[in-house]
Amino acid sequence: MSTNKVQAKPGLATYVLRGAIGGIVGGAVFIGVTMWFSATQGNPPAAPFGLISSIVLGADSLMAGAASVPLGVVIHTVNSLIFGIILGLVAARLPGNASIAVVGLVYGLLLYLVNFQLIGRFIFPQFQMPNQPFEVLAHLVFGAVAALFLFHRPRHAEHR
Repeated sequence: MSTNKVQAKPGLATYVLRGAIGGIVGGAVFIGVTMWFSATQGNPPAAPFGLISSIVLGADSLMAGAASVPLGVVIHTVNSLIFGIILGLVAARLPGNASIAVVGLVYGLLLYLVNFQLIGRFIFPQFQMPNQPFEVLAHLVFGAVAALFLFHRPRHAEHR
């Protein structure tokens, strides 16, 4: 009797759960590096949360000092959760870890393009203020980290 490792493909509910967790963790890494970058630019580390809160409070909230860090945390966490679940639903249709990794990176890039270059350009112009090359990198990091949670786990199967 020998044992070999095979990849077990989980069910859809597992992908949704792993996507949610991956989204939260990926979002935490994303905001962590964004806060670090903000501090290196001479801004308060919490400044990204103020920008995020301006989605609800309006662009004027940034200049008026009315931006809300707690609101930014909530918005960012909910978005990360939703984006992670969507990635999980996509990953459920993919054959293996390599394709999940590539799709995670592409997904991160698509999130940047949609959120900063499409929605940000036409609806939330304040999202043109951050360093755009850094934002691309941060979104790629989000996609890569979230994808890690969606990898198929090896399991041992017995062969006779």
